[in-house]
Amino acid sequence: MEWWDDLWLNEGFASYVEYKGVNEQHPEWDVLSQFVTEDVQPVMDLDSTMSSHPIVQPVTHPDEITEIFDDISYGKGASVLRMLEFFVGKDNFRRGISRFLKKYQFRNAQTADLWQELSNECGYQGNHTIASIMKTWTEQMGFPYIDIRRSAENSSVFVAKQNRFVKNEALYRKKMNSSKEYTWSIPLSYVTENGQTDIVWIFDEKEAEFTVPVIHNEWVKFNVNQTGYYLVNYEENDWNKLTELLMSSHESLSPSDRSNLLFDTFLLAEAGHIQFDVFLSMTKYLKNETHLIPWETAYASFVYLCQLLEFTDVNFLLKSYVKDLTDSLYKTLGWKTTENHLDNLLRTTIIGLACHSGNQNCLADASQLFQNWTQGQEIPSNLRSLVYHYGMAEIGREEHWNYMWNKFLIEESPPERKTLLYGLAHVRVPYLIHRYLEYAMDDTKIRRQDFFAVLSYIAGNPVGRPFVWNFIKEKWPVLVEKFTLNDRYLGLAVKKVCSYFTSDLELQEMKAFFAKYPDAGAGKRKRLQALENVQNNIKWLKTYKQRVKSWLEVEGTAHWYYYRLPSHIKPEHYEILLYPMLEANTFNGTVTITVNVQKPTDCFLVHVVDLNVTRSEVRFALDDSLLMLEDIFPYEENNYLVLKVSDKVPPGRYKLFFQFEGPLTLSLKGLYKSSYVDPDSKERK
Repeated sequence: MEWWDDLWLNEGFASYVEYKGVNEQHPEWDVLSQFVTEDVQPVMDLDSTMSSHPIVQPVTHPDEITEIFDDISYGKGASVLRMLEFFVGKDNFRRGISRFLKKYQFRNAQTADLWQELSNECGYQGNHTIASIMKTWTEQMGFPYIDIRRSAENSSVFVAKQNRFVKNEALYRKKMNSSKEYTWSIPLSYVTENGQTDIVWIFDEKEAEFTVPVIHNEWVKFNVNQTGYYLVNYEENDWNKLTELLMSSHESLSPSDRSNLLFDTFLLAEAGHIQFDVFLSMTKYLKNETHLIPWETAYASFVYLCQLLEFTDVNFLLKSYVKDLTDSLYKTLGWKTTENHLDNLLRTTIIGLACHSGNQNCLADASQLFQNWTQGQEIPSNLRSLVYHYGMAEIGREEHWNYMWNKFLIEESPPERKTLLYGLAHVRVPYLIHRYLEYAMDDTKIRRQDFFAVLSYIAGNPVGRPFVWNFIKEKWPVLVEKFTLNDRYLGLAVKKVCSYFTSDLELQEMKAFFAKYPDAGAGKRKRLQALENVQNNIKWLKTYKQRVKSWLEVEGTAHWYYYRLPSHIKPEHYEILLYPMLEANTFNGTVTITVNVQKPTDCFLVHVVDLNVTRSEVRFALDDSLLMLEDIFPYEENNYLVLKVSDKVPPGRYKLFFQFEGPLTLSLKGLYKSSYVDPDSKERK
């Protein structure tokens, strides 16, 4: 490269070629599919903010040089190269890159030189050169989302309209120049129900009409394998078709296409272009999914949702839903590693999601493996971060923390040292977190280059997060003196810690901190991104929390994990018969509860304490017909008796009948025996 403007020529290429090199040696690892979840999707999430920047941008200050060593130069650069390779063809791409490298092997090159060599090799359509196409992707920030609509007159005719995608549309319109119109030259690929694939070009125009060889009832999926750096938004009917396809025959689509649908629906819902119901409904198919790539996308989405909902009454509902999705696959995969590389990667993803969602078996297994490790047993390397994390979080005390710290001090392997630092950060004992932060500032205990990793790890611990935020605010002048403002990791640390914030109070604390220390150096853009992220988090909770809660209350399959009774089932009438047997200190009885079910449900919950329920029935109130029950079981943590019906029942009135028996207590709760002395000094019972 001639100047820092073209940094991506080095870093973007390296980020993409490393995958291709591994794929040549180990094609069975399918790393090119993993590129989608490890590079494309994370950088698109970042690039959807207003504080992003183009791949190629002028650099005029030393701080700007440091600043552009970021995911845009690396991940987006690699992603648009992958898209370019897709539409010019692998052979043309390889020959063009070979020409470029040979010509400039002993001199510097610019981005335009790369486009010229590729054009010399493969040309393109009419006036649309490689340079004119790729400039729309490298010289402007962001990416498009494409609204796809079928013609009402002809279901084979589609209309595509492109717009820049940003998560916070209202804030974007308020702050940006409304006259600025972003357009891209888009290679819109598709695959149809009958297996036909092709590319339709939208050349730097807002709207285009084209034909796809499908009939009305056939599905079509755009952006094949997410090779394009854009999102696709369908009409409701087409979203429904794709959701039904996943539920009935998900392997009709490639793993990358299944992952892409989850990714697109999540981001589109986050920006308000579709309801969150579309994303959540699509995730229901995951019970049948056994491929790594869709699960990696689901993992990122669910962990982010749990982070947003961490301190709300919806978090438990969400975790219960995720727990149910992962339960079967967790039992199948377990903790025993195999020779299959992809299975081992899937295992770590599922274990991580199961433990994160509060699966008690998963947490117990992690704790036992952690305990065994402290007694000298080895843990497979690919499972260590999970065992260290959840073992330390669940049972970690000072002796466990000290054991891990001493292991860190004598460990020689850099990857294992990083994993141990990660595990140490998840202890839930406050004074140990405080000690860890003090150790991090001591270069004789923790290397300077590992300092920011430690801060990031502690920020991922809900107990440690307030400590690390206060630490940054209090120690900022010391940190600036130690690392300088030109250290890009200093600004990145602030962004990572603040990424978990979801309240107006935390946003005001951030603004006050930035106002107190206005000189950001190489962290200037990171501050803007941090503020925008927290504003988006706050907007998300205000806009979507209730909608997600309502969906989970109806569609979630484990309502009994939630301590409150479902709000969509309203009791209207109780008919109770009680028969106390005073001498025997027992009673029995029956109750018929008429309930109004306002949304479809697959279970009924009633509170039961110290009762033996001997008979349970559910009937339609209208005709008294009996419903088939799939299962009846207690969930003692919330004092529930759960009645699971075989098929989800529609809204309407139902009668729940129970026959029960129990003891008369002396504890003044439930049905109890008691006595008192009246004014005439007589004992009353």
